[in-house]
Formats: sequence, structure tokens, C-alpha cells
Amino acid sequence: MKTHWTWFGVAILGAALAGCPGDDDDDDSSGDDDTTAADDDTGDDDTGDDDTGDDDTGDDDTTTTGTGLLGCSGTATAGPGIFAGSEDLYLVADKGAGEDVCRVQYDLDTTADRDDCVDCDWAHDLERTSATALAWEHPDCATLLGLDSDDVSMLDGTAVSYGYIDEYFGHASVLSEYTANLIWEVVGFASYDVSGGTLVYDLEDGFIGY
Repeated sequence: MKTHWTWFGVAILGAALAGCPGDDDDDDSSGDDDTTAADDDTGDDDTGDDDTGDDDTGDDDTTTTGTGLLGCSGTATAGPGIFAGSEDLYLVADKGAGEDVCRVQYDLDTTADRDDCVDCDWAHDLERTSATALAWEHPDCATLLGLDSDDVSMLDGTAVSYGYIDEYFGHASVLSEYTANLIWEVVGFASYDVSGGTLVYDLEDGFIGY
């Protein structure tokens, strides 16, 4: 699971309509039952309000109460041989200007150094522990944050790999992640104080209705 995660696909089932079999032609062309514009087949029962009204397209299915900013932020003491910090998954109301709608925090600690991120100044395999819900003001917080369960403790023991690049294309400091694509990918900007070994990042995924 990606931590900002990313935070889901929607499958659409299409039904193909086939023509009538040829051996039905005689019965259908001479009998009134099949060729008249009978109400049972074409009338209000099939095309009326029951199928296209509020039940299917109304506010219950589409209404949201607000728009929030979804993202992932973290801070750590980090560098070659060390990474110890915490990370938050968040959804903040009013496009990030309001109160927390959902927020989960957990610790991140190194389990191994990585040497396969060729552009990174340093990189680590990390483990999540002590996951806690700090704000849970919406019944769908798990889905909104991209989690598999309302039980945030299920994050404990899961892994992520981060690396830091001080000069990405010569000017930007960024955080890189070893993703499900099995490659290192830049995921956002980061700030790193070499003298103090403090890493800070805030990866904004964008706005989402809730």
C-alpha cells in the first residue's frame, strides 16, 4: 500500500443485445401479441419514473458534505544508516484549510539500508508500527485514506521504502519511493537538514469529496 495512497478501480459491466432467432419469425410476424405496442413491453413500467427517477440518480448517491485535501506527511531523523520518525495519512476539510476529517499516524523505523536507488543520497526499507487514528470524523475514513480496514492497527508491520535525493535534476530536493512497479519513483518534494539530520515532507494527493 502506498502511503499517500493512495491512496481503487471501478468495473463497468456492459450487456450486448442480440437479435431474435430466425425460427421465431413466423410466430412473431402474424400474431398481434408480439407486434403490437403493448404497454407491458414499451410502456411506463419499463421506461417510466421507476427506472430513471430519484432512486437511481438522486442526491443519495452523489451528495458530498465537503471537499478535503488528501495527503501524507512525515518527519524523521534520517540519513545514511538511520531513519526514525512518524508519518500521517490525512484528509483535511475545506481543501486543507479546515479541521481534520480523517488522520492516521504511525511510526516509521528503518529495517535495512537500500543501495539500489542510484540517484538517492540514502535510502531505507521501513516498517510501520503503533498506528493510531487521531481523527475519524467520517464513516468512510478507511476508504477515503486508501486503507483496507477501519482497524488501523492492521498497518502495523507493513513496509515501505523511501530514499532522499538532494538535487533532483539539479535543483529540487525530493522523496523517492520503491513502488509496486518495482522501481524507484519520485513522489514529492522533501526538505532535509544535513546538519541535524531532519527530514520533512508533505505529499499532497489533491482534493477529494467526502
